[in-house]
Amino acid sequence: MSPPEATERNACPPEVRVALRELADRYALHVDRLEIEEIGRLFVPDGVLKVSVAPGASQPPPPRRGREDICKAMRSLDRYETTFHTTMGHVVEHYSASGDARGVTTCLAHHLTVAEDPAGDERAADYVMAIRYLDAYTLFEGAWHFAERELTVAWLADWPVTRVRTRSGEWRPSAP
Repeated sequence: MSPPEATERNACPPEVRVALRELADRYALHVDRLEIEEIGRLFVPDGVLKVSVAPGASQPPPPRRGREDICKAMRSLDRYETTFHTTMGHVVEHYSASGDARGVTTCLAHHLTVAEDPAGDERAADYVMAIRYLDAYTLFEGAWHFAERELTVAWLADWPVTRVRTRSGEWRPSAP
C-alpha cells in the first residue's frame, strides 16, 4: 500500500481520530500481551497484514489475509521473552464519511530475548524496530477496524539490557 495523499485535515471528526488512535494502541497492547485472537478481531474478517520487507530479507513475506492467517503470523512473537510496542504518533491522512480512512502510525517496537553466552551467563538483548504502519481502516459492525495494515521498518537496533521482567512477572538479570 502506498502512503495516501493528505486531504483536508479537518474533514475527519475528532471522535473518529480518537477511535482510530485507540485501534492502533489496542493493537500494540494486544501484541505485548500475546492476546492473539484479540489482535485478529481488530481486523475486518478479510483484512490484510503486510510487511514491506522483513529485516535481513531481500523479498517481503507474503501478505497475511484474513483473521486466522493474521493470528497465525502473530503467534511467532512468543519466541521473545517479552515485547513492548510504543505507538508514538498517529495521523489520519484520508477520511470518508462512508466509513473508510487511511493513516500512518509510528511505533518503536522492543523485542527482548534472553540467551546464554559462551561463559554460561544469561544475557538479555533488546531488538528494536522503528516502524511506520500504513493503515487502511473501515467501519465494520459499528466500530473501526483495520482493512489493511502494512508494517514498514525505518531502522533497527540491538540494545543491551540489564534486567528483564518476563511475561510471568519474574525479574531476570542479564550478565554485564
